[in-house]
Order: sequence, then C-alpha cells, then structure tokens
Amino acid sequence: MLNSYTFYEFVSGKNVNKIYLLYFKLLCKRCSFAYFKKNKLQKKQIMKKTIIAFSLLACTASQSFAQKQSADNSVKFGVKAGANLATFTIKPSDEDNFDSKIGISAGAFASIPVGEGFSIQPEVLFSGMGAKQKDGTDEVKYLLNYISVPVLAKFTIPDSKFSVYAGPQFSLLVSSKAKAGSESVDLKDVLKNNDVSGVFGLQYEIAPSVNISTRYQLGFTNIAKDESDGTSIKNNALNFTIGYTFGN
Repeated sequence: MLNSYTFYEFVSGKNVNKIYLLYFKLLCKRCSFAYFKKNKLQKKQIMKKTIIAFSLLACTASQSFAQKQSADNSVKFGVKAGANLATFTIKPSDEDNFDSKIGISAGAFASIPVGEGFSIQPEVLFSGMGAKQKDGTDEVKYLLNYISVPVLAKFTIPDSKFSVYAGPQFSLLVSSKAKAGSESVDLKDVLKNNDVSGVFGLQYEIAPSVNISTRYQLGFTNIAKDESDGTSIKNNALNFTIGYTFGN
C-alpha cells in the first residue's frame, strides 16, 4: 500500500526527474508530430500553388504561340499602286524602233502561306502597257490597257526584310489605241485580246505593313493578230510599286 511517505519518496529525488523527463519526451513528441503535420500541409499547399503557377504559365505560353502561329499562317490581303515603264520587243528588230512609255499599275493582292518562308501571291492589276515611237516630227503613243492576273511563288529570305518572287501572268486587253497629237486609232482589230508573260522581282518591307517592289515583265505572247509576215510584237515592262498589307 502506497502511504503518504512512500508517495513523497516516489515523487521526490530521481523519480521526479524521471517524471519530468517522461513528460518532456511526450511533449516533444507531440510538438514534433504537430510540426510535421503542419509542415506537411504547408508543403502540399506550396506544391499545389507551384503546379497551378506552372500550369497557368504553360497555358499562357501555349496560347501566345498558337496566336502567333495562327497570325503567321493566315491569308492576308493588300493593295498596291505604282508605274510601268513599258515598251515593245519587235522582231525583226531592225523594222521599227520603240521607246518606253510610263503607264499606271494598280490593284490588289493576297498572300497565302504554304510553308516556312514560302507563300503564293495572286494579284489582280490594272496595267498600262504599250510604247511610243517617233514618226518624223510626230510622236506616236501606243496605249494598251490590260487587266492582269499574276500568280507568284514568293520566298522571304530568312532574317531579312527581302523577298523574291516569280511566276506567270495572264492578261486581258480592255482597250488599245495609237495616239498622235489629237488623233487616235483603235487597235483592237490588229492586236490579240490576251497576253501571257513571265514575272520575276524583288520586294523589300520598309515597315510591318508597307513594302516596295520592283519586277520585270517578259512577254511570251506575240500580241499581233497577223503573223503571216513573221512580225512579232511582245509586251515588256519594268514595274515599280508600293504596297500595303491589311492586318499585318
């Protein structure tokens, strides 16, 4: 039986120290468990926030890349205007001498991406062609107006603002006349209604939506209706334009 003296003896001296030590161990264990539990919860919250942050960053980057790709791969439209320095190539070449004349060139185009740096550029242009010729003291101007449809394969040179292009051009004659002073003669009875040419040129982008371009048009078709005497007349022109692309 534990009397008062025995109890006093138990709780005194070394036994008291043992009780304190046991209590301290229990307290430390409880605190460690609580700290571990709290620390584990904090780590889970940090991990969760990190995953959410990385997910948002990945979604933002993916969306931005998709938008850029979509913008780069979209069909773009534009307008252009400039001038032709046009003349005829005549065979036999010693038959007549023609000088160049200036004509209007204006219209619209589309740029259709087909690959990295490559695109197809169809155009619809009003094109003033022809030539001029000295006849004694008089100057005769041959005024030929076409609706032209070039279909160009275009390549943008990497890390530059330059592009090169080439392709065929199909033209329909809408009016033609020879003019000397105040007099003029219609040429529709002596010239063909259509013309096929080859086009090649160079373009430079001076601003994100603005470009300048120069090209050469080499006529393939003999536009003279009467070919019985071996005469050949072909359109040639050096072209300069400035263009604007919408939504670029």
